[in-house]
Amino acid sequence: MIQWPDQLVTDIARRRAVLMIGSGISRHSVGQNGSRPPTWHGFLEAALDQCEPKPPHIKKAIQRGQYLDACEWLKKHIDDGWVPFLRQSFVEPKFQTAEIHKLLYQLDCRIVLTPNFDLIYDGYAVSESQQTILVKNYDDADIIDGIRRNDRLVLKAHGSIHEPAKMIFTRSDYALARTKYAGFYSLLDALVNTNTVLIVGAGLDDPDFQLLFEDSAAEFSSGLPHYMTSGDNFHADMIATIRQTRNIKTLAYSPKKNHAELVASLTELVKLVGDKRVLLTRTMDW
Repeated sequence: MIQWPDQLVTDIARRRAVLMIGSGISRHSVGQNGSRPPTWHGFLEAALDQCEPKPPHIKKAIQRGQYLDACEWLKKHIDDGWVPFLRQSFVEPKFQTAEIHKLLYQLDCRIVLTPNFDLIYDGYAVSESQQTILVKNYDDADIIDGIRRNDRLVLKAHGSIHEPAKMIFTRSDYALARTKYAGFYSLLDALVNTNTVLIVGAGLDDPDFQLLFEDSAAEFSSGLPHYMTSGDNFHADMIATIRQTRNIKTLAYSPKKNHAELVASLTELVKLVGDKRVLLTRTMDW
């Protein structure tokens, strides 16, 4: 079980924390055909199967973890079949909400940041909140208004499967977005520098988020840490490097039985945050 730091519990209770949800959370969902949302690697392997013959350089790129390049080339090769393939992968299975989505929603973080294209958490949050939670893409002009108005937001950092043309999925997509939507990235910088971020179900391989946390750690080296749940069993040197270069403290758990320990730990976190909010209400120590 994860031992949740009191600082993190307090920050979530005071709504001074941003929740970041990665693709690992989507993997808890099951579609009507029994399938689960693909990992990035799995998606690219499935996309490669759409090509005939299979370009060997793309296969090697996937094996080496060069996912941005592989995705760029696959999109070109699949051509007009790309969008139907995206829908086949992320929409048509009709993935259902899992218990972990409900627990994350119950933390009641005002801002949820996600690079996920799927709509599993978004759809649940909007429905459960009676449409009071707003979902904003990286290119929406009124994101800053929502933050200043104290709205509850889900920020889609890489776009949504509802608008495939705007999904940030390839190397050229990343390069264009950093320039064309520099204001959004400035907003992310501000959120990371002024809030505690709890990262759940996300790795460290996304280039945008690597740079985001590395820049913050370099600029404010003495700041309080962010937190990342991890079932990857990092060795001690890697844990130290993550803390030093990104100011992220790793909260380890066992990934056995489909990450059951993470679900149990989040159940406990919801209780801890709820108790802390009751205490804050009684003492009026806001």
